[in-house]
Amino acid sequence: MNDSNPGPLIQSVDGVQFYVPDLDAGVRFYRDLLGHEPIWRSETAVGFRMPDSEAEIVIENEREYQETDLKVDSADEAALALKRLAVGLWRDRSTSRSVAR
Repeated sequence: MNDSNPGPLIQSVDGVQFYVPDLDAGVRFYRDLLGHEPIWRSETAVGFRMPDSEAEIVIENEREYQETDLKVDSADEAALALKRLAVGLWRDRSTSRSVAR
């Protein structure tokens, strides 16, 4: 990325994570029914390979929400870029409200 043409901020999806209340039942579902190969396992999570992708599916039984992990060149640079964009959007929104009154 360079300053004149920074390119896309998000490079790819790195992984998707799903909550399952029963890890062993989740493994049977993703491995046996959907055909995904397990590539790692911990006490609370299992990662599965996604074909034709470096991304992985993760099932876990600790946090009851879904998560999508995105790959960027630099997490610090991405956070700063998103912060600048959010401030700009907030300013634009404030300006349009003032003009409409």
